[in-house]
Amino acid sequence: MGKKSLIKSTSKKKRAQKQAAAEKNPKKKAPTKKAAPDKAKPAAKPVKKAAPKKAEPKTKPVSVKDLLKKKFDIVTPKVLYTVPKEMIVKSTFSAPELLAGFEAKDAKRIKRLIANTYSEKDLKAAAEKAAAEKAAAEKAAAEKAAAEKAAAEKAAAEKAAAEKAAAEKAAAEKAEAIKKAAAQKSDVTVSYEPPPAQTAVKKPSDPVDNTIKLFAAGLVFLILLVIGASTSNSFKYYLAENQGALEIWKGKFAPMGKKMVIALPGVLAPEDLKDVYSADDVYPLAFQYFLDKADALLGVPGIPDFKGIKATLKTALEYGSTNTLRTVAYDRLDNIDRLILTYKADVAASRGTIDDLDSAIGFLKDADKLTTDRVQEEMIAQKITAHEAAITALEEQAAAEQAVAEAEAEAERQAEAVVAEQAEAVVAEQAEAASEAPEGSEETPEPGTEPQ
Repeated sequence: MGKKSLIKSTSKKKRAQKQAAAEKNPKKKAPTKKAAPDKAKPAAKPVKKAAPKKAEPKTKPVSVKDLLKKKFDIVTPKVLYTVPKEMIVKSTFSAPELLAGFEAKDAKRIKRLIANTYSEKDLKAAAEKAAAEKAAAEKAAAEKAAAEKAAAEKAAAEKAAAEKAAAEKAAAEKAEAIKKAAAQKSDVTVSYEPPPAQTAVKKPSDPVDNTIKLFAAGLVFLILLVIGASTSNSFKYYLAENQGALEIWKGKFAPMGKKMVIALPGVLAPEDLKDVYSADDVYPLAFQYFLDKADALLGVPGIPDFKGIKATLKTALEYGSTNTLRTVAYDRLDNIDRLILTYKADVAASRGTIDDLDSAIGFLKDADKLTTDRVQEEMIAQKITAHEAAITALEEQAAAEQAVAEAEAEAERQAEAVVAEQAEAVVAEQAEAASEAPEGSEETPEPGTEPQ
């Protein structure tokens, strides 16, 4: 207790001394912690009054048509993004088959339908062809039946005439025999009564034979009916639309039933479908379809596939029911062959030799046989004339060069002969001079040697 009171009393004394010193020196302030100097604040800027905003003009919206026509610059990044190797994962996904779940024959038929294209002209042409074929077949069958009937009537008439002629001949022979017997008979006349005519014994009819005959006749009639119905059904054609493809069907050689001839993808069916068509009605449709397909191959960029075009045109010929349609296909085939021959002729002529020019003329003559157009014939004739003129010029040039070469060779031979004569003359003079020189005198050095 005494220690704590002592500490308190000393602290009170110290505080009293500090207060007395502060009263004596009022200017002196107790030391305080220096406050951090305040940073000079920038003077506030005068606030400007915002100018009233002008109303922006309303822009007219751009139409879809203008947007489609508008072109934008293509932006290409400087560095293309590549997937890091650690993020690359091999995909195990496999797309399901397009025709999964279908049978093999159905899948094959669907693929063929997807690959084909159609046109209304093909179906119309095919229908016209089918109708013409049916009419021609019916006409041929009627003509054949009429011819068989006429032949049968003619054979029956010939048989009746032959029987009549035989009966007349037998009666004449019998009358001649009676006449000869009457000339040789004696004065006694004997008359004989003709024997009574014997009636033929009729065999009783067998009911079993009659039944068999009736059954056979009915069977033959039924067979003829079936054959006639089958023939008539085989000349019938049908049109059906299936998933955007026009199918041409033909009746089987049977009283009933039909089979598909061809499917024409993309060909529209006629507006008024009939129950039955003829070959002349349906075949032109298939012909026009393949003709359009050949034209489409010509429009492919690059060198046309002439082999494929010719194969398509030959397929179209199978459905050419009239001469007009077949002529169209043949003309196109001839045009393709003519173009190929003209191209070969141009390539051969570009080499510029006589043999190649002869080959080019041969190609052009073959091409001339494949056209009846006067303009094309004149163009081919002009090319042939130009190639023949080029051949003549080359032959003349070759002859001139050969003549020049022969003249140069002859000049060289003559120059060599002159040089040889001069050399012989020099040798002869040297020999004569050597023979005339006195003995003991220095020998005349031979040309090209030095005196000793």
